[in-house]
Amino acid sequence: MHFDRFDIAAAYYHFTQLTIYRGMHYDYQTVSHYQLQKALQLTALLFKPGLSDRQLLTLSPNAKAIYKHLVQRQLGITSTKKA
Repeated sequence: MHFDRFDIAAAYYHFTQLTIYRGMHYDYQTVSHYQLQKALQLTALLFKPGLSDRQLLTLSPNAKAIYKHLVQRQLGITSTKKA
């Protein structure tokens, strides 16, 4: 797959929009701090999602793959569904 900067930014945008619940099996403070860092970086880049990037369902296959990897790596959550 070929990942371009828009796919990467869109995936990180959706990752930063996740709601983090306390009491789950991952470290709340570390993950939320990481998400805040990424959200600030996207803000500094003046990133705004395009029409096709506003919903997780309409992301490109490359952006979905990046997003899925982020969730698995940062939150330890895996899914049996394809991205």
